Formats: sequence, C-alpha cells, structure tokens
Amino acid sequence: MFNKEINIFSVIVSYNPELSNLIKIIQALKLQHVNTIVVDNGTLNVEDKLRLEEISYVLKLDSNLGIAKAQNVGIEMAKSFSADYIIFFDQDSQIEEDFVKGLTFDFFNIRDKGVKLAAIGPVFTDSRYGFTIKFCILVNLGFVPNSNLKIIKNLLRLALLFLQE
Repeated sequence: MFNKEINIFSVIVSYNPELSNLIKIIQALKLQHVNTIVVDNGTLNVEDKLRLEEISYVLKLDSNLGIAKAQNVGIEMAKSFSADYIIFFDQDSQIEEDFVKGLTFDFFNIRDKGVKLAAIGPVFTDSRYGFTIKFCILVNLGFVPNSNLKIIKNLLRLALLFLQE
C-alpha cells in the first residue's frame, strides 16, 4: 500500500495567502513525504516567495488566472518531476499527521478491489458554515449520484489523489 518510494506531489493554489497557514500545510505535507508546489495567482511579494522557496517549489503567475489554470500549471510541473500521484489543496487546508497514508491506503484498497479508479476525493465539510458536500462518482465524463458507495463509504479525506497514467 503506502510506501515512501511513491513520488507524491501536492499542488497548493494561493491567492493573498495567510503565510503562516500556507507554511503549516507545506510542513505537514513534507512530514508525510509529499513534495509541494505552490502556484500563486500573482499575489506573493518577493520576500514571502523567497521564504516559501526554502521549503517548497513556488510558481508565481503574473496575475490571477483562476484556480483551474493554477492547478494545471502545478500539474505540469509535478509531471516534469515524474510525479506518480498529485494531491490538491487550498492555501488554508489543514490535515492530520496520517492524512496522506490514509488517502493512499483508501485509493489502493478500492483499486485492488477491481474498481477502475483514477481519482479519490473527500467528503467536504465547510467549517465556517457547518455544511457537508457528499461525494459522487465520476464515470466516463458523467456523475453517478447515489451509486453503490459501500466500498468508499468511509472516505473522510480532504483532498484529491490522482493517478497519472
């Protein structure tokens, strides 16, 4: 299952980040053997960028190109480092010390049951407003609501893990 030999990268998109929160997620990921790429939507000052470059790869876009473009830029960089898997985070994400191990365990456990799995995602809970977005399955460019979720009913993760093929 989980192995330190797996080349996992995280892409963290930032826009006017609270630097201490961003550093906290980077450090938490490093402790879990995950390489980090921060893609900033044009807001980091030189000093903050240099500080982050001590602990992470940092790409600063010229302007706010949006989360999707920033994620795609991060994906391309991760691919250039031969990433096996890519996990996405927001600049204010918080994770527990075994998060990546649990996420990869769930991914391989589901895949080993014969499920053709390309991505795994969370049950998202908004801590500010207290609502939960339940998960669905994406199959052949479409969503399958209320599908047989017995295999993945216990996934309470906060990111996406993508298999690069």
